[in-house]
Amino acid sequence: MQVKTTKTLCPICNGMLEGRILEEDDRIWIERTCPDHGHFRDVYWSDAGLWHKFEQYETLGRGVENPNVIAQPDCCPAYCGLCNYHKSGTLLANIDLTNRCNLDCDFCFANAQACGFRV
Repeated sequence: MQVKTTKTLCPICNGMLEGRILEEDDRIWIERTCPDHGHFRDVYWSDAGLWHKFEQYETLGRGVENPNVIAQPDCCPAYCGLCNYHKSGTLLANIDLTNRCNLDCDFCFANAQACGFRV
């Protein structure tokens, strides 16, 4: 069942595409078709119920007051970063204060040891 549409990117050429968000088998999927690279279907959220819970907070932001790049409308996604077309803000920020992480925090999903940061 289609839930909504969205703007998305081709995972090969980064071309902007229309995407479909679908709910199927208690998962949320994203589908898009690039004219040059074909059809892609990926799990967007592995838990549809949790996605619906988070989706109730979706809102279009007002953008950033100090964009790093002033882009033309047809430049996305070539001007990666905070451009004048970014409308969302930070929802989750991870700030690593030290490289001596012991991975003991209850909320941690980082894998510091795999990155070579664990001392």
